[in-house]
Amino acid sequence: MLGWREFVDGKVINFFDFLMVLLWILGMMMWWGPYLWKSYKAVYEEVLNAVAALRASGIGPVSY
Repeated sequence: MLGWREFVDGKVINFFDFLMVLLWILGMMMWWGPYLWKSYKAVYEEVLNAVAALRASGIGPVSY
């Protein structure tokens, strides 16, 4: 199977509903402005900060 139909509230989304959602998303993207990409270094530093915060709160690696 290459894909499936998406169900919302127990109903299959028809093409018109899909088109309306797509147009809403595109409109929101235009309202929000262009997407600004982060560098790999910036993402890496954010992950390190998140891990440090988790470790400082007492959450650490789990041994199974």
